Amino acid sequence: MRGMIDCTRLIHTKEKGSDMAVRIGFIGSGGIADAHVRALGTVPEAQLVAFSDLVEEKANRQASKVGGKVYTDFNAMLDKEQLDAVYLCLPPHAHGAPELACIERRLPFLVEKPLGNSMDVVTGILSRVNRTGLLAAVGYMNRYRRSIQRGRELLKGRKISAVEAHWIGGTPGVAWWRRKDQSGGQLVEQTTHLVDAIVYLVGRASEVYAVGATGTRSAPLEGCTVEDATSVAVKFASGAVASINSCCTAYAGGGGVGLDIYGPDVTLSYRGWEMSLKATKSRLETEEVRGEDNIFELEDRAFVQAVETKDPSLVRCTYAQAYHAHQIAMAANQSLAEGRPVAVAL
Repeated sequence: MRGMIDCTRLIHTKEKGSDMAVRIGFIGSGGIADAHVRALGTVPEAQLVAFSDLVEEKANRQASKVGGKVYTDFNAMLDKEQLDAVYLCLPPHAHGAPELACIERRLPFLVEKPLGNSMDVVTGILSRVNRTGLLAAVGYMNRYRRSIQRGRELLKGRKISAVEAHWIGGTPGVAWWRRKDQSGGQLVEQTTHLVDAIVYLVGRASEVYAVGATGTRSAPLEGCTVEDATSVAVKFASGAVASINSCCTAYAGGGGVGLDIYGPDVTLSYRGWEMSLKATKSRLETEEVRGEDNIFELEDRAFVQAVETKDPSLVRCTYAQAYHAHQIAMAANQSLAEGRPVAVAL
């Protein structure tokens, strides 16, 4: 059945004790971990050996699918298991100590976006990753899509004038997402996928200015402190400008995920979570590239192979490369709080 894990492949690798196996542990065993566990089931070299979560039931649920030991203390897992790599699947406010623990043990890791909800914590991690040269990948999976790669090819050497991006939908049900002091808000936790895609396609930003909407819900949502919607204006070093819009109160439908890039010679239009592309080069010349449904498989296969071969070039989004998207999102939060444009360090 579609979506089921090929457990036999993982178990067979474990029984062989093959030197080719990449032994993987998870810190955080919730919803996004599900996607990676499924994807890693398609990677013959991947051997899932341990799962850690503060909620033991979550770690047990993942371990029951593929085998492996269960921990509620990630440090105990890192100390007791002979791991080759670690997946960090954590809410934004939980980042910091797990990354530093992996760096201390020189364990390559893939951390799910966003990098955190604190600029100081993220900058500290980046500094240590750079100092050690450790392989640290980030789960901005859109960089692995053929539609995004084709967009880079089409934009190479061309001017870009304007960008419009939007992530419009409802509010996720998890409690931490609704608290801005934990999630960082929709732009940091969700729309960040588009921010990173823009950085990858357009280049570095130099300034952001953000405004937000609150009090627009038909009824208050208990415990919710994130904005109902935000609009962020971005100025790029190249001279291009962007508008990035987020809304988490659109329960009636519409909106979705979209990214449009306009230049004198080409227009790129991406739609949907899978980021399918329609490129328009003239009134008579268009090109369409459908986004992949199995994008986590592509991302995870690249990371596992990078660990196995010690070839970091296989990873399309390293911690250093993901840092600028986080800079932009956090600068937007600063702008929301202070009501002024905020410069982004180049």
